[in-house]
Amino acid sequence: MQKAIRKGGRLLGLGALEQRFWQYVWKRLLTVSAEDCWGILTHEVKALHDACLVIKDGVPPKQAKGRILISKAVILLCLSRKSRDPDRLQNMVYDPAGWTESGNTGAGVP
Repeated sequence: MQKAIRKGGRLLGLGALEQRFWQYVWKRLLTVSAEDCWGILTHEVKALHDACLVIKDGVPPKQAKGRILISKAVILLCLSRKSRDPDRLQNMVYDPAGWTESGNTGAGVP
């Protein structure tokens, strides 16, 4: 899912709609918004997550609720401008041996 969103593949990213794993999906979407997207998009994804929790409150697990919010988050992430700067900064701070002045020496998304 994360690679599909990085490449802007909305249809592949919509594999996130599997309801059995909705909590894990939200964790991944929040991670993608922090690691791969430029700007303050994480706040929007967090707001959609919180709205999903409100909608799901008191609803039996087998009833599908909140899928539209996951869909909207996936589309926002796919259409957003991409930036790996937060991830690169984290790598520079926590793995300085793998960092050079020209950038991260590891293989990653440019």
